[in-house]
Amino acid sequence: MEWDGPSLNVDTGVLRARITPQAPLAEVRILAGQDWKPLWPDGDALRLTMHDSHGQLFESGHLPATVTVEEQGPLRSCICVRGHLATARGQSFCPYILRLHFAARRPEVRLQHTFVFDQDPDLVQLADIGIHVPAPPSKGSSPRAAVGGEHEAHESSGDLCFVQQDDLDYEVTDGADVVSGKRTRGWASLSSADGGVLAVIRDARQEYPKGFALGADGLEVQIWPRTATPLGIHHPFQGNGDPLWRDVG
Repeated sequence: MEWDGPSLNVDTGVLRARITPQAPLAEVRILAGQDWKPLWPDGDALRLTMHDSHGQLFESGHLPATVTVEEQGPLRSCICVRGHLATARGQSFCPYILRLHFAARRPEVRLQHTFVFDQDPDLVQLADIGIHVPAPPSKGSSPRAAVGGEHEAHESSGDLCFVQQDDLDYEVTDGADVVSGKRTRGWASLSSADGGVLAVIRDARQEYPKGFALGADGLEVQIWPRTATPLGIHHPFQGNGDPLWRDVG
């Protein structure tokens, strides 16, 4: 790892990435033979996203974040990025904590994403929470989309949406076609002749609802899918007005 001002350059031997206060993960390149090929076009970066129930979009990258090294060693390292989601005009929203784990001679990045809900739960609900991964380079044609189903992959040359609705049911939408199944394998990919990206949600079936949305602009990992009921976050003392304990003395 090497600092370049407030930004950090990471090199695992087969993967190079740049972590900046403006972008949690940017300028990712993979070693292919003797060449370092970009994982996505220059200028693109991984983005954390969130919509409230009114449709307002909040993203990482609009406000500067802090980048720190939490673990560094010959086999693995962990980088922590802390910031706030915000509108394009800079209106701050929920804080986030993103930890990026790198391993020596490994071409993947493991993410641990934490969002902190600091809004008024009586006024704000969350329509979706996601991580947007840019599409890989593609010359003249859209990347091919695929998601892991119960027994085989579901593939499409166009947009593809996947939602694990509960622990035993999922739906895949490909244009006007809808296919159902029971248990997901928890992965999705966009690939072209020039490269590809693959995302995996750990325990996706057990941690439902979860989803993926794939298209020409990239792969969206849906931590809380937009097709689900808006997420309301309340503390345990809220309910029907009855106290959780009574004075019986």
